[in-house]
Amino acid sequence: MGENKRECGGRDCFVVQSTCYPVNENLVELLLMIDALKRSSAKRITAVIPYYGYARQDRKDQPRVSISAKLVANILTSAGAHRVITMDLHAPQLQGFLTYQWTIL
Repeated sequence: MGENKRECGGRDCFVVQSTCYPVNENLVELLLMIDALKRSSAKRITAVIPYYGYARQDRKDQPRVSISAKLVANILTSAGAHRVITMDLHAPQLQGFLTYQWTIL
């Protein structure tokens, strides 16, 4: 990606990265790629995530527990993703967390 990011300015860019095991390492790698594209002036960044690793953590089962699916969705937005394409989310209520365009296949 080192040399290709220079050619991303003003273009629609796609990042394909699953968040399967090891989830945290793959998620951080995805966030770093999105940030690199944002800093290289990509017009629009679409994250293609075949497996959304935190999809099952979509509700609070105890008091003072984080809703990880929502937090990860917010982090993707903060990193610079304009759109996310994913498959087979655990539950449809996950779409309520999203503040940007998601396509669920």
